[in-house]
Amino acid sequence: MAERLKLHAIVIPFPYQGHINPTINLALKLASKGLEVTFVHLEFVHHTLSKSHHEKTTDEVDLFSEVRQSGLDIRYATISDGFPWNTTDTLYSWPATIAEKYNLVNVSFRTETALVFSLIYHSELLRQNGHFPCKGSHELKAHNIEEEINYIPGVESINTRDFMPYLKEAHVTDMVHKVVFTAFKEVNKADFILHNTVQELESKTLSALDKYHRNYAIGPVNISKNLTTNSTMMSKSLLPESDCTQWLDSKSPGSVLYVSFGSLVQISKQVFEEIAYGLLLSEVNFIWVVRPGIVASDDANGLPAGFEDAVQDRGLVVPWCNQVMVLSNPAVGGFLTLRVEFCIGEHLVWYSNDLSSDKE
Repeated sequence: MAERLKLHAIVIPFPYQGHINPTINLALKLASKGLEVTFVHLEFVHHTLSKSHHEKTTDEVDLFSEVRQSGLDIRYATISDGFPWNTTDTLYSWPATIAEKYNLVNVSFRTETALVFSLIYHSELLRQNGHFPCKGSHELKAHNIEEEINYIPGVESINTRDFMPYLKEAHVTDMVHKVVFTAFKEVNKADFILHNTVQELESKTLSALDKYHRNYAIGPVNISKNLTTNSTMMSKSLLPESDCTQWLDSKSPGSVLYVSFGSLVQISKQVFEEIAYGLLLSEVNFIWVVRPGIVASDDANGLPAGFEDAVQDRGLVVPWCNQVMVLSNPAVGGFLTLRVEFCIGEHLVWYSNDLSSDKE
């Protein structure tokens, strides 16, 4: 009997931090299951990642070199930023053409929820019902026309105010809209679609989507404990990461609130200062990720005068950190973030594991 050929997956992430992390994790998981994997980055993403983790960077830096030492069959390649170069992120449209030309299996990987995917996928249905493009949130409130809709297959009910920005009127002509909807025209060519979600949480939405394509919930796409330390420590961040381990280890279990608004969002100076004063008055231990450019103003970081002196060792403000390592530390008992899409909206979301109120 002929020896069965080893499966080979070409993995291409969309060049945003929120897409790079889960796509690298997916590649590592595929390799851990015995697949041969080639991970492809654009050159500028490669240089940014390398610069964040290597003081002396050369073009030969291989981000997966340490991973291969653990036995995973994963290769690394870069492509020119100007050359449109197969498991790929859904937001890329051209891989479908490449896969079709070379008779490859075309797998689309969605890094967000199945609900978000379904809303975009059914944008024409929204258009037919007058809900796409949707009015902006401020205009909705002014005219009192927020609506609950329930006609999207697999989505029981959703309010139009909760739509992603690229489904709203003010954003239908911007670059994000063009990228998203061009890509979704091509998603019909995918042989199947992977979603970074959990079947039990979105079973109805996934079941409805199965009428059009084969869909699989494979999330959450995080690094498994049985993968090696080398696999979890490889370069994934586009920004240099601060080491919070020593500070966290000095705090009691469940006593730290982790505050991070992701890699894209900008918030107003007023909202930023309100959060700062809230953390100050809470008397809770916290790590706050204040990414460069997070405040939509000319201020360097927007922190109120004297803030860091007032919180002293109770709070740690860093420009960026390894979120997985921070959240896995037993000192962390809560996570404060924003529910946002592409830098729009300021809806606070609180996740807590019974955060201790004990003072250090």
